[in-house]
Amino acid sequence: MRICFITFVLALALVSLAHSQDSLKSSGISLSVGLNKLSNKDAFQSPYTYKGTNLLLNFMYTRASRKGEHSIDVTYSGGHMKSIVSPTANSQLFLFYYDYLFNLKTKNPEQKFTPSLGIGVHSLLNNTNRLPEVEGPVNYLSGGAFLTFSGNVLYRLTKKSSLRVQTGIPVFGFVYRPDFEINGKTLTKATVLGKGSLFSVKVEYDHKLSSKLYLTASYNYNYFTFDEPRSITILTNGLLIGLRKTF
Repeated sequence: MRICFITFVLALALVSLAHSQDSLKSSGISLSVGLNKLSNKDAFQSPYTYKGTNLLLNFMYTRASRKGEHSIDVTYSGGHMKSIVSPTANSQLFLFYYDYLFNLKTKNPEQKFTPSLGIGVHSLLNNTNRLPEVEGPVNYLSGGAFLTFSGNVLYRLTKKSSLRVQTGIPVFGFVYRPDFEINGKTLTKATVLGKGSLFSVKVEYDHKLSSKLYLTASYNYNYFTFDEPRSITILTNGLLIGLRKTF
């Protein structure tokens, strides 16, 4: 937590120096911490579903203008998981999302409701060790990167609070998986919607504490799946609380 706090302070300083004058007050950075309920079923490693509740950390940077916004969302989840018949396994999950969204015009003079649409690049890396107590254990890395159709809806509940819902629907991507041949090669394969996907939803509530500081509470949902040559499904449900600094 000390490292996370130092990183947050340094990021605040750097963004303050680099931020341009045409940005709106919705631009800012946030740091959140919470818990992630993880479900992982990898047919290559086990026929059983592994589950666990792990530590969850999230960092987000948003740069807004009158036309739209850039956003970078980085999430890390680490801890343990287990199935009904297997020993506890180690798990590390890393998510990196970048989105560029365009604001849509609405007949809303008070600007309470702001929808946005755009594109993004969403990626996931998952590292698991199903038998951590065995001498010379093997770590397995799987992941994917997807071009997404992204959407965002911001609703201002009051002068001090707002609710934001953002989602990403995969269109095309690449998936990295361990190979299942004796030679130990890995598999990198292109995939389209229906063959593999990384679907995400984030719901965030902001409450204004001061002119540039907000308390945030959010729910993160991510669903990653790929069928070839052996199926993998990773489902995450995360709850976080944190602070957001605007500029």
